[in-house]
Amino acid sequence: MDALQLTVPIPAHVARDLDILVGLLRVDREKLLAEMLEREVTKEKERLLMELGTLYAQDKIAKADLVEIVGETIASEMELIKQKTRQSWTGAAHYVHRATD
Repeated sequence: MDALQLTVPIPAHVARDLDILVGLLRVDREKLLAEMLEREVTKEKERLLMELGTLYAQDKIAKADLVEIVGETIASEMELIKQKTRQSWTGAAHYVHRATD
């Protein structure tokens, strides 16, 4: 696995908390930090992509801007989701309209 080596200053109180975690879990400090960082980065990325996708679905962001921000692949996935959502809403509105007639 390719890995990026980082040197990041950590506040003393966080280092003490980290030492407690390492002792409780009996794991390697670097491995624990790498796993925690991976989890948090993934969670934040998913949150921001969801927020961006919502803005795009509401036509508050242009497709060209979306492509510039996330790349063609993710932008295409968001476009597909936007289309499917609109089709679903259109179908639901048609169904509700027929049911109320």
